[in-house]
Amino acid sequence: MAEALVIRFPLSSTSAEQPSAQWMLVDSHHNRMGAVVTGSLQEASGLAVNRKVLAVVNGATVLHTEPVLPPMKGGAKLAQIIPFALEDQLATDVDELHFAVGKRQSRPGTPIAVVAHEQIKQWVSELHAAGLRPAALYSDISTLPVSDDAITLVIDHGRLMMSRFDAPSVSLDIAPLSEALQLLLPEATETPVVLYIPEAEYENYQADIETLQQRAANLQVKLLPEGALPLYAAQALRADSLNLLQGAYEPKRDVNNDFRPWRIAALLVGVAFALHLVVTGARWWQLKRDESKLDQEITTVYSQGIPAGPSTNPAQARRAFESRLAALQSTGVSSPLLVTLSALSDAITKAPGAQVSDLSYRDNILNVRMMIPTVDALEQVRKQVASHGLTADIQSANPHDKQVEGRLQIKAAGAH
Repeated sequence: MAEALVIRFPLSSTSAEQPSAQWMLVDSHHNRMGAVVTGSLQEASGLAVNRKVLAVVNGATVLHTEPVLPPMKGGAKLAQIIPFALEDQLATDVDELHFAVGKRQSRPGTPIAVVAHEQIKQWVSELHAAGLRPAALYSDISTLPVSDDAITLVIDHGRLMMSRFDAPSVSLDIAPLSEALQLLLPEATETPVVLYIPEAEYENYQADIETLQQRAANLQVKLLPEGALPLYAAQALRADSLNLLQGAYEPKRDVNNDFRPWRIAALLVGVAFALHLVVTGARWWQLKRDESKLDQEITTVYSQGIPAGPSTNPAQARRAFESRLAALQSTGVSSPLLVTLSALSDAITKAPGAQVSDLSYRDNILNVRMMIPTVDALEQVRKQVASHGLTADIQSANPHDKQVEGRLQIKAAGAH
């Protein structure tokens, strides 16, 4: 998971001392990044860039229940049968309500959150107006810590919430607090009770908490120096938290935002690919030019070597030469061109680094242009050709790219 901005949505309180909103940052390992900050939703929006936005709302307007639903038949979707399963338990028309489904726990029921469409639209609208696009919306009741061996109580802005492993979480907004505690824990219990309360509210409810100790002998009070948001945030980051943004409210994936961190890398890849195409195209063009030049030279040599032969393409020229050579060898007759080429081939083989660049043959005279390491090596080629009874002369020897470009003229017997 990427870094997250966890926002506690403004409570519907008109008290001048009540902060508009609270937020905190969490890294990819669920560790806090800095302190809890208070302010407006607009002020929080600047921290949402490239971060997942999670919003915690006041659960007093959200009904949490865990009905045991009948088995589904015919592939019916769970979300489609829930409104009808709860219709008799709700005072509001189900068409005006939004139903969010959570993951089943060890209890037999299915966690369901019910909230009015008007309410959830208001939350989403206010967040969007502040430039915030939440990935999840959680009721504070659904983000209470749950312990397998203890009862958890949270006092937050006059509300009392309770969670336990064997029952759905509940919330009471009753004053005085002592009556709410009496309703949730009417009898003495040996089960450990953990009570979370913001440090700023402890003095207001200290007497009620001391009275609670008479029914909960194993009571542990934990003060929250920065309020309840860090407590809610820790639970909101769990994968099984009940997200209210489902169905019609499920956030649309922002492809542009997902792609934004990769734009520079994608641009560089695109530039590299374009350069690759340019270089490859230029190389291909150069190779085609070289191929065309070689084809022309092959055609010229073929017409000189076999002047009476039929016209042919460069690919067939080699086979034509091999066929003519085989025919001459079978009759024991060698043409002046073949004798000259044989002598040149023998000389080139004995001259390391020598490479023929161009050949032209006319009237029993073979003009050769070659690249060779040194002038002495060129002279050795000349002598080797002459040893076959041919006349060989060096026409020129010019330095070229740390080699020597030499021109050699070879005359067969009878050449003028």
